[in-house]
Parts: sequence; structure tokens; C-alpha cells
Amino acid sequence: MATEKEIERVSRQFLSPSLYDPLILEFLSNRQGMAALFRMLIKSREPLTSRDLQDILHVSSARTAVMVRRLEEKGVIEKKPNPKDRRAYFLVPTQKGLEIAHKREEDLNRLFGRMIDEIGYDRLEEFFSIMHDLTHVTARLLEEHRPENEDDLCHELIKNRTE
Repeated sequence: MATEKEIERVSRQFLSPSLYDPLILEFLSNRQGMAALFRMLIKSREPLTSRDLQDILHVSSARTAVMVRRLEEKGVIEKKPNPKDRRAYFLVPTQKGLEIAHKREEDLNRLFGRMIDEIGYDRLEEFFSIMHDLTHVTARLLEEHRPENEDDLCHELIKNRTE
């Protein structure tokens, strides 16, 4: 039977934003992006603004605005005025949002407990270590092979398609 400490550690690694490089995060669907945004608000030790979330998640202001609006419509976050800047606001989870997050965490902990029981803690640790290495190596290699001018790459891709 998985221990609480093992479940907590696997959960932390499985849900860690550092496991997913920003280059990969940009391809997340809206639903996954909203979940990532909501998770950031729940886990943050200080209030966050839309701009903070844009920087953390590496998404545009337009995409952030859409996700924030949808989460507000679902009643899981709300905007609170920033006392230092009346034009800005903080995004905070509502009571409903906190309750959903708590239930989701309990559900995930049960899931991670079963994963540990079926796969084994040591094998999962090894998997996360390999995923971490793969993510960083892939990001570095993609960056090394990025063309100086993104337009040249687009032109080259279009040219190759038409030949």
C-alpha cells in the first residue's frame, strides 16, 4: 500500500510545471490551459494578476483573458481589486473553486496511490527522472536548431510542400 509521503511526492512530480517545458505548454488545449491556470491560482502563495499568469504559462494576453472569463463563468475564480493599483485586479479562487480543487486533489491522490501500488514507487521515480531529462534536452535541442528568422522557416516549409 502506498504511503502518504510517496503519494505526495508522485503527485508533486506528476503535476509539476517544470516537467512540461514552456515550448510544450503552448500547445495545450484551452481546457488543459484553463486547468493549468486554475492550478497556478490554487497553489500560489500570493495573489496573481492576469499578467503574472501570462508570464508563468507563456500564453498571450488574449488567451489568458478567454481562460479567465471561462473560469469566472464557471464560478471557480473571481477578480478582486488590487489595493495598490485600482486599474489592476487579482484573480483568486472562489469557495466553490477551493472545494472543487480539494476534491480533485483527493481524487488524484487516490489515483497516484493506485499507480504506486501497481507500478511501484521506484519505477515511477525513474520515469519522472527520465521525463525531466527528455524535456530539458528536447527544449535545448529545439532552441539550438531554431532558425534565426522564423519567417524563413515558414517560407521553406511552404516551398517544400509545393515541390
